[in-house]
Amino acid sequence: MRIAFISSAYRTVFFHGLEEPLAAHGHEVHWLCPGERWARWLRGRGVSDDRILSLASHGEAWGRRREPTAEDVARLARLERASTLSVNDLLQMDTLLMERRGRDYALRYLAVSADAVEEFFTGNRLDVVVAEQTWGIELLCGMVAELLGIPFLKPHTVRFPHGRFAFFPGHLEESAERLRATTGEDRAAAERELADFLGRRPQPDYVATDREVLRFNLGRLKDLASHVRELATDPWDETSRRPPGLIADHARQWVRKRWNRVLAPRTFRSGQHLVDRPFVYFPLHLQPEASIDVKGRPFTNQLEIIRALSRTLPVDHALLVKEHPVALHRRTRSFYAALRAIPGVVLVDPGFPTFRVMETAALTVAITGTAAYEAALLGKPAATIAPVFFDRIVAAPGFDPYSDSLARLLGEAEPAAEGDRVEFLADLMACSHRGVVGDAFWQPESLAPSNLALVAEGLDAWCRTAAERSSPVG
Repeated sequence: MRIAFISSAYRTVFFHGLEEPLAAHGHEVHWLCPGERWARWLRGRGVSDDRILSLASHGEAWGRRREPTAEDVARLARLERASTLSVNDLLQMDTLLMERRGRDYALRYLAVSADAVEEFFTGNRLDVVVAEQTWGIELLCGMVAELLGIPFLKPHTVRFPHGRFAFFPGHLEESAERLRATTGEDRAAAERELADFLGRRPQPDYVATDREVLRFNLGRLKDLASHVRELATDPWDETSRRPPGLIADHARQWVRKRWNRVLAPRTFRSGQHLVDRPFVYFPLHLQPEASIDVKGRPFTNQLEIIRALSRTLPVDHALLVKEHPVALHRRTRSFYAALRAIPGVVLVDPGFPTFRVMETAALTVAITGTAAYEAALLGKPAATIAPVFFDRIVAAPGFDPYSDSLARLLGEAEPAAEGDRVEFLADLMACSHRGVVGDAFWQPESLAPSNLALVAEGLDAWCRTAAERSSPVG
């Protein structure tokens, strides 16, 4: 099959590592680069120009005119008619593009890019596109793929069982692509995995990676300096901050992290007994982040969601809100002050063990977060707000905090039976593959040849399954 990867910072290095094992499986790889930096990097490693679309080569076309033309708007409207996304929805997911450039420039950028992307997809007769779904350009490519009937896959961890990933179609993680039929071996493995989870309460693999974000590392500092230099010569890349903004953002995060740590004893509650009454648990998402800004939309305003939950919270319950472990460098003091002013809200120390909160909560509510998945696996009542692949085992999927009653849900929520949890995990085994989808910066271990071979094997399995589905019968 002809596979196109969309480069995204250091994920590009990981995707490039898949080229050789995919070629061994008989697949041909093409590349779409939002900027020139990674296009240069790929050329330097032997990727021919005819397999690369560098959108930066069209930068002058969208940069010459700052307002969209009638043809631009018509072009984007054509995409909307064939897609599950709208352009305005896309723009609200990509906060960087809107903050830096504004709507008129963004529309011009997307329209010019859409033409180039469609020509690239059709000219190379692509069978599948593989990418993250974080930036506006990736979401736009998904819309173009929908128009052309080309599958667009996002490889991502399934969170649990650990060390496995699945291919999620489109920008959501509502369902995973099935790679094969569920077997008795899958059910036996699911029973073992669930028993291990209940016994150990393991943290997700990515938690350790997230915490590395806060640790000083000389190698990463050098990478950041190189990144800043590269950005200075790549003016048309709309997936990266410009150097002054990047440096200012990191400086603000450094100050916030230290200031919020100083205030932590007065802001967050810690200790063996957090509250003396029943409580609902709500974990905060790191933000901006695709897990909420893309997968969780339109439920992206966490402050307003917590206010809505408080409105239907019984007076004899508390609403425990726990900060994400690495978010202290992103939040302002005013955000925490606004949370503490909401009736019933108790802010929990970010370092307090999550499993101890979930095990005693009357209900865990999350937008798309792993906490709801973990609570459901523990056999505890959980609710999700946005659609997510583990909805099948949560007590209340699709809970709308603005129209549904938390008090009513507390009286009705029933956790999934153990047999249903095992069956879900068995099906997840058949929809996932061993391996870690990572990048060269935060997960350098993902570049190990053995892991790259596993991930390539998983993509090949999807390709073979897709070919079988499209083959005529008889």
